[in-house]
Amino acid sequence: MIDTEYPDSRESLLLLGARAVLAVPLMREGGAYGGIFLFRREPGLFTPDQVAVVETFARQAAIAIDNVRLFNETKEALDQQTAISEILRVISSSPTDVQPVLDAIAERAARLCDAAAASIYLAEGAVLRHVASRGELPDQTANVDSLPINRDSMSGRALIERRTIHVNDMIGEAAEYPVSYEYAQRFGHHSMVVTPLYREGEPFGTILLRRREMRPFTEREVALLRTFGDQAAIALENVRLFNETKEALDQQRASGEVLAAISSSIADTTPVFERILASCERLFAGKVGQITIVDDDGMVHQAAYHGPGQAVMAQIFPFRLDTASATGLSIERRAVLHYPDIDRDDSVPPIARAGWQAQGLRALIVAPMMWEGRGVGA
Repeated sequence: MIDTEYPDSRESLLLLGARAVLAVPLMREGGAYGGIFLFRREPGLFTPDQVAVVETFARQAAIAIDNVRLFNETKEALDQQTAISEILRVISSSPTDVQPVLDAIAERAARLCDAAAASIYLAEGAVLRHVASRGELPDQTANVDSLPINRDSMSGRALIERRTIHVNDMIGEAAEYPVSYEYAQRFGHHSMVVTPLYREGEPFGTILLRRREMRPFTEREVALLRTFGDQAAIALENVRLFNETKEALDQQRASGEVLAAISSSIADTTPVFERILASCERLFAGKVGQITIVDDDGMVHQAAYHGPGQAVMAQIFPFRLDTASATGLSIERRAVLHYPDIDRDDSVPPIARAGWQAQGLRALIVAPMMWEGRGVGA
């Protein structure tokens, strides 16, 4: 072993007692996978036949390695296609409910990207609301009900900056992502990647992967995560469009029912009012519905009522048409009045507040009934 071309190898081989070495690379389509190495304690060249045999073994080993790589790539592609097909089936079978789709996407994203857990968040105002988690940590991550939309968390920053963010070890990113760092410490994960969900070019949520160990996600896994994110966006858009279409059909149906009641009750408004209140209950998920009318003497009377506590409300009527009531105020303003929380709204008319609070109501909406410029009820 007097060759000085490989000084580092020479020292280690001498320690092993090797004097002669034969190294043959494992080559396949111009790429090197590794090598086969033979050692002898005695000096001397390997014969050409021996070299040829080792070269044959090297070619066979390279073929075997390449076959395994191709098999794994094929299996990986098949797994991805299968997962995508499964999610598409869930989307098609759940046109009105997006939750099964989000659950399926989170489960397959965690499994195919070899993550400890996957979570999906949707933007609601100034926060990202947690909507789905799957993997080893679903119960824990579900406790993270919301994240602020700011740069203190990976999801918040990904949404703001509209880009995929990949962190090799969140435990070392306390200064950069303080909120995500806090959860990483609490739940015990290190490598993380998050990508935004887009609808019509605008981000509206995120999908996040976590690993317990420090093991960065590959480019393939990041690309697959984006594919899952696209599917989540498609599912949410489908549900929105379906609900909008269903809502429009429900409204048309309700209008048709009211028109039918009008045509069959020319001399009596009671069936029409009853049909209007029934439609309102169905369309707005209302618990209490009421129609008031203004008599010729300027007094407001109850014309129809749906819901509990009718006796309580009946005691309030009749009363003078003025802005002390919701009927009078809506007619004066010629506008719909909306009170999301009457307990915290000082603008609620006093007569309306008295009746509504007596029934334990919190949120109400009032529309005036106008005819030829004159208010006839609400």
